[in-house]
Amino acid sequence: MVWSEGESLLRPITSDKIEKVEISRGKRSKVGMGALIGFAAGAVGGLVVAVADGDNCNGFCPVDQTAEAGIAALVFGVVGTAVGAAVGFATRGEHWEVAALPQ
Repeated sequence: MVWSEGESLLRPITSDKIEKVEISRGKRSKVGMGALIGFAAGAVGGLVVAVADGDNCNGFCPVDQTAEAGIAALVFGVVGTAVGAAVGFATRGEHWEVAALPQ
């Protein structure tokens, strides 16, 4: 096996020095992970905003503070999901697979 360090330097490598070989299987987007992280961040942000807003009901209130916090978490979570999915779509990571070494 020959290892290339740039275009001008080639070095032979003995097989006993190789611990593992990985094969690139291409680049993949990270939409799912981005959406999951975005939802979690948005939901937590929504809860924080709802709790910080406090109970400012004067008179008739169609929802209590707990329901308001849940609605805020859901709305912020949906927005976070969209933003996270967009960021994940734009972020592409290389997918590597470990190959079996010859014996």
